[in-house]
Amino acid sequence: MQRFRIILAGILMLCLVVIAIGCGDDDDITASGSPPAYIDAEISLQPNCHFYGEVHFNGGLVTVLDSVTVGDSLGSPIVHPYWGGANPHFSFEINEDGDDYMFTSGDNVEVVFYGHGKTSYASVTVLDHYDDIVSIVSPQNQSTVSQGVPLTFIWHKVEPAEWYGLYYSGMYDSLGKPVEFSEYTYAMDTTYTFAADQFMSSLDHILFNVISCTGPDPRTTTGNITGDYAIGKVFSYSDFVSLYIYGEGVDKKRGVQDQSFAQMREDVNPRGIIQKIYDQAR
Repeated sequence: MQRFRIILAGILMLCLVVIAIGCGDDDDITASGSPPAYIDAEISLQPNCHFYGEVHFNGGLVTVLDSVTVGDSLGSPIVHPYWGGANPHFSFEINEDGDDYMFTSGDNVEVVFYGHGKTSYASVTVLDHYDDIVSIVSPQNQSTVSQGVPLTFIWHKVEPAEWYGLYYSGMYDSLGKPVEFSEYTYAMDTTYTFAADQFMSSLDHILFNVISCTGPDPRTTTGNITGDYAIGKVFSYSDFVSLYIYGEGVDKKRGVQDQSFAQMREDVNPRGIIQKIYDQAR
């Protein structure tokens, strides 16, 4: 059985009522039969297995995470309680030790969460953080595109990927004034098109980011964690690829000189992008 390093940290925010009455493992912590926890978790290969999650109190109820099984390895996390505001939660991180890796890209990973004598399950196809990066076919990075016509991004299919997370931002001209735009969205296949009338008629530049993803369908609100301990989702993703595209007649040197591409790319957070996409489906 592979060994894991397990780090559990975060914020467990307990209300005064709970402190007054106490809340042990045998107490009734559920409300209307709802699982006590809501989990957002990610798993990827770097190339060792990296598993990170946040356990939120479902309905403001106090909960603990006793242990987690990833594949055939069981971990017993240590929970450190803290005080805080209106969103009680704690986070955990599991990193696989050694060079004998448990999983490869495309493997189906079973995850089991245990807490309060309850159990929940999730299944997800795992992606390699580096090997499963999208390869863009068209357009080429730093290229110039015609204004006033549709712009289509095309990339090669990543075999284990189930969908693709997208985040784009940029600027166009409106009556002589620069207007910034940005959006979080997704693609279920390997293309994404901007219509001619979106902002292409006066495009200055656009930074387009693509991430390979697996996990719950972003078009729905249904997660992939089931059971009586928690609901929520476990997903996997690669690192992202970025393209910086100029509108026709725009001075490319300006973008290079002010290092806007490098800065904008540095601001991209793959996990944050995926969370934004899922949040929009709620």
